[in-house]
Amino acid sequence: MDTEKVEVYLYKDKKSYQGGRFKPPAWSGGMVHHSGQPGSAWSLAIYEPLDKRIAAHELTHLYFRSFFKNSAGRIPLWLNEGLAEMMAEEAAGSGRVPASGPAVKKPSPLKDFLALRQVPDGASGEFYPQAHSLVRFLKKANSPLKFEKFCRQLRDGEQPGRAMFSAYGFMTTADLESAWKKWAARPAP
Repeated sequence: MDTEKVEVYLYKDKKSYQGGRFKPPAWSGGMVHHSGQPGSAWSLAIYEPLDKRIAAHELTHLYFRSFFKNSAGRIPLWLNEGLAEMMAEEAAGSGRVPASGPAVKKPSPLKDFLALRQVPDGASGEFYPQAHSLVRFLKKANSPLKFEKFCRQLRDGEQPGRAMFSAYGFMTTADLESAWKKWAARPAP
């Protein structure tokens, strides 16, 4: 993507964004779109007034896809959305999210969560905080080099479970889930 163009659609308001070219879901504040056709451009769609959080979220998707180059289809949904949420929160600089990430009231079992290919209908309020918390755990509670290694291995074709083991040493999804929940439950400093 580093040599591909990105078409930016800046709508005058939410109503024109929702009725625009990409027909986003009602809860959406912005989106990145690719037709899937080789050689076609990526599109970024957002609306005014520009929300720094949403812009950071959507730009993170573009940057992350650039890292994955021709393997963007290998990015797990939870990883893509979790990193975008984490970067959006950091760009906003609100200080609302503790070091352990957002509160996840009723987390989905990771074996199910990691397999998701799309955000469940009506569950965006539960999906995004869990993705954010899990990515924050992988990136911030561990060496950033481990996160980079994990992503590089995914990009290069490794299966997610093997990449997770190689980078972090988690033998099973249950091991990852246990470590993440323990980290997320610790008291804020």
